[in-house]
Amino acid sequence: MCALVSVTQNPQHDQIAVADPGVSGRRRKPKLGPLLPIGSLVAAILICAGIFIVDGFNIQTLLVALRSLTKVSVLVFILVFVTRPLHDLVRSSVTTWMLANRRYLGLSFAAWHLMHWPILGSLMALEGPALFWKYSKDFAIPAGCVLLVISLMAATSSNRAVRFLGKPLWSAIHTVGLYTIWVWFFRVYWLRLPKHEIHGYVNLGLLAAALTFRWAIGARRIMTKKS
Repeated sequence: MCALVSVTQNPQHDQIAVADPGVSGRRRKPKLGPLLPIGSLVAAILICAGIFIVDGFNIQTLLVALRSLTKVSVLVFILVFVTRPLHDLVRSSVTTWMLANRRYLGLSFAAWHLMHWPILGSLMALEGPALFWKYSKDFAIPAGCVLLVISLMAATSSNRAVRFLGKPLWSAIHTVGLYTIWVWFFRVYWLRLPKHEIHGYVNLGLLAAALTFRWAIGARRIMTKKS
């Protein structure tokens, strides 16, 4: 998950600091990064379970679960989307940590958003395939394609995948995937105008600002290299 983490992970930034093996008796500090996707998946499952326990397992609660997951995943995605340019601009200890753990941040996004798979499958089971495709195909087909993109990015978010695919192909997959996800989120929120709740307008603004910021810092990086 760019790769989803990392959404566009650089293998050189994938190393997590560990205790010096030459210092005997020193305990290694637990690494937060690898725990982020696990924690995100557990949180996503608990949120969905809470919705179903309180209001039952039906079409309406499945739709509520979808919207709830999307509200969180879009924010995680924006964080991943701006990690590299933010570090290029600020270079603080926080952005350094974010960059080093971008892979896990991306996988956290994947954990939140790929919960759409079982929910969409449950919607199809409850409605029946014929009714589901009749009323939901205009959403389900592009949504399914984006979920496949996220799944591919998550599956290739490892140094082994980089070595197997080669850095140019791997980078192309994750860069195209990153912008595909951005376009999807922006399209989803844009098409709901003017029916949005306030968070919809906020997310549209954040997505637009994130893209502008990413391109501006990228342009500055190119100009710096030329000078």
